[in-house]
Amino acid sequence: MTYMTCWLEIRRRDSKEKRFMHKLPVPPSGRLGPYDLRYWAEDEGLEIEYIDNCYVKVPVGSDKLLAFLSDHFSTDNPYKASALPALAPDWEFVLAAEEF
Repeated sequence: MTYMTCWLEIRRRDSKEKRFMHKLPVPPSGRLGPYDLRYWAEDEGLEIEYIDNCYVKVPVGSDKLLAFLSDHFSTDNPYKASALPALAPDWEFVLAAEEF
């Protein structure tokens, strides 16, 4: 049996501190792994960083982050906070997913 996980890495642009990581919940589809993230990123025309064939990272701006959350979660999910767009100038976002 394989295990999949997806998380969001966040870091202030002006900081050298390690990124804060937040695990994303399982979406209504019941799965969200590296292949799902890769297909979404390809459809959005985003750069994909391959750590290996089962581990990918996708840097996103706040607009693409909100699009990802809208595509994979219900409209009332807690991660679609209205504050996210206001954080765009100060924050970097990286979506990551791994299967093992």
